Amino acid sequence: MARRVVIAFAVVGVISMFLPWFAIPAIVGTVIAGLVAGADDKRVLAIAIVGVVFAVIGLARFTIGDAAPGIVEAGQNMQARSAMYKLREIRLAQDGLRKTAAWDPDKDGIGSAGTLGELVGTKPMRGTTPLEFPLLPQKWARAMKTVKSNGVDVDIACFEGYCMVVYVPADDEAAERRFIGYAWPEADNAVGRPKEPLTTKAGDPRDVLRGQILFVDEHERIYESGNQQGYYGPDHVPAWDAALPTSSWAANPVEHGGVGVDGGTWRPWKGKQPFATLAGDTSVAAP
Repeated sequence: MARRVVIAFAVVGVISMFLPWFAIPAIVGTVIAGLVAGADDKRVLAIAIVGVVFAVIGLARFTIGDAAPGIVEAGQNMQARSAMYKLREIRLAQDGLRKTAAWDPDKDGIGSAGTLGELVGTKPMRGTTPLEFPLLPQKWARAMKTVKSNGVDVDIACFEGYCMVVYVPADDEAAERRFIGYAWPEADNAVGRPKEPLTTKAGDPRDVLRGQILFVDEHERIYESGNQQGYYGPDHVPAWDAALPTSSWAANPVEHGGVGVDGGTWRPWKGKQPFATLAGDTSVAAP
């Protein structure tokens, strides 16, 4: 009986060469049965060894073909999710500027939005007044750099697998109620990256984020695009109007599944709804 059990597990080990998910039970079963039966029958022990060898090869195939990519994909999903939280950090920091009126040329008590360099305190607000207390953590300042994008200098921060940028209108009055931020992958190495946004109109229950580009604005509209546009690292920065239907600060992001100025398809992440009002300026409702 024991000999038949060993042979059966050894056969499963051979099968695991082609169906790798059988590898682990084949190894465990063959080793246990082989040790029990092989003590009295060396031929059974030899069969067990052969079965284990095949099962180990199957396990290696499983690790390389399924487990490792799955671990990588999970890590990249975590990076993208972390980038989304960072965009929310930016939105909260902008709320702080609006409520404290750190830059308020018209003295109406509502502050204007700031670029990343201004939010982290590495650059003075509009080149004039530095923030007394930076509104983003120091890790942002350490990751800051200024790059040339679309003919202009922009501040970006790249860390933990994603880059971030913030755009504000040149007009300070408009900047009191408007900013746009993006997050995009630092490297083009996403495994299993979706070619299109995955979010359905009702929201994608899988909540998959992997290699996408993300958008946020002052009302915390969060949009995602599958990044067929090819935004990667500091050399490929999305323009301020990438997710908008037109190059106007008065425009809101495209409708669900619409095409932005950058030619990409954009959708609200998981059907995310915008906040109805702005912090420090409740008279402004989300259009």
